[in-house]
Amino acid sequence: MNSVLWLADTMSQRGTPLQAGETIMTGSLCPMQPIAPGDELVAEIEGLGRIETLLPATCRPPD
Repeated sequence: MNSVLWLADTMSQRGTPLQAGETIMTGSLCPMQPIAPGDELVAEIEGLGRIETLLPATCRPPD
C-alpha cells in the first residue's frame, strides 16, 4: 500500500492526481525494453486499446 500512497502523492504534486476508477498496474505485461530519446513507443492491449508516443530527442528523466 505504501507504493500506491507514494504514487498518489507524486501524481498530485505533478498536477495529475489519480482519479476515481483509474487502474493502477503493479507489474509489467512484458519484459523491460531499453528506450532512448527519439524513440517511438507503442503499446496495445486487446480489449483496452492502443497508445503511441514519441520521446522528444531532447528528453531527460524526471527529477
